This record gives sequence, C-alpha cells and structure tokens, in this order.
Amino acid sequence: TLWDIRRSIPQVHNEDKIMCFMVAAMAVGAVISAAGAIKQGKDAKKAGDANAAMARQQASDAHDRGQIEANMVRRKGAQQKGLQIAQMAANGIDITGDGTVGDLLADTEMFTELDALTSVNNAEKQSFLHEYQARNEQFKGKSARQAGYMSAAGTLLSTAGSMGSSFNSFKADPNNAGATTGFGDFLLS
Repeated sequence: TLWDIRRSIPQVHNEDKIMCFMVAAMAVGAVISAAGAIKQGKDAKKAGDANAAMARQQASDAHDRGQIEANMVRRKGAQQKGLQIAQMAANGIDITGDGTVGDLLADTEMFTELDALTSVNNAEKQSFLHEYQARNEQFKGKSARQAGYMSAAGTLLSTAGSMGSSFNSFKADPNNAGATTGFGDFLLS
C-alpha cells in the first residue's frame, strides 16, 4: 500500500534538507564564479588581441611614413641640387668640371641621402616599438586568459574542499538530529 511505500523511504530531517540546499548553493556559486573568471580571461585575451592588431597597424603606418618622408627628403635634395646648378650656371661658373663645384654637388647628394636614411631609420625604430607593444599586448591577453582558467579551477577546487569539510562536520556532529541517517545516506538512498 501507499503507507508501506512511505515508510520504506528514509526520513529526511530538516537539517538534511538545509545541508543539501547549502551544498547546492555552494556548487552553483562556484560554477558561476568559475564561469565569470573564464569569461573575464577570455575578454582580456580579446582586448589584448585587438590592442595588438592596433599596434601592428601603427607599426606598418610608421614604416610607410618613413618611406614617404625619405622620398620627400630626396625630392627636396634634388631640388636643392638643381637650384645650386642653376645659380652657379647663372653666375658663369663651369658646373661640368671637378673641384669645388663637384664637391659641393656631391656633398648635397650625400647629405640628402643621409637625411633620407635618418628618416627611414627613425621610422623603423617607431615601427619596432609598435611591434614590440603588439607582442606585449598579446602576451598580456594570453596571460589573463590563463589566469582566468587558473582562477576558475581554484574556485572549483576550493569549493569542493569546503563542501567536503561541511559534509564531514555535518556527519560527525552528534547533536545533529540527522546524524542517525547521515547526510551521505540521504544522498545515496
């Protein structure tokens, strides 16, 4: 009969119900906390990747600006050399010969190229710094993601330990009305 079936089911004391609720709440809290840590780590990784992409774009831009500036310096140097030739020719100076005129024009070419290479070198330094920043941002993102996973694991393991400790305290308490059946007996029945 129904009454016989009811008597065969172990009695669940209020303390058992409370303990079961506490364990469930601890487990849910741990899972939520772990999920939050993982999400935070993944979001930090995405932000690091985005920052790295931006830094790489800045590196490429710095490189391109260096080339553009070097070309502008070379054009201005060519204009300067042309102006020197025109002025010397207008003053009746032979520009085809060697000596001072040739040295002056060679110096103009040399300093123009030196200025152009300085522009390229400065731009490459900027490009390198941006590329370094990109690698650093990616590393920070990967580290944050890894820290999120480690934090999640720590939360789950810590909660499991707390749950086990709570279970042992509950089962060992002789004043606990549920000690006769035991919390574990309730879960296993």
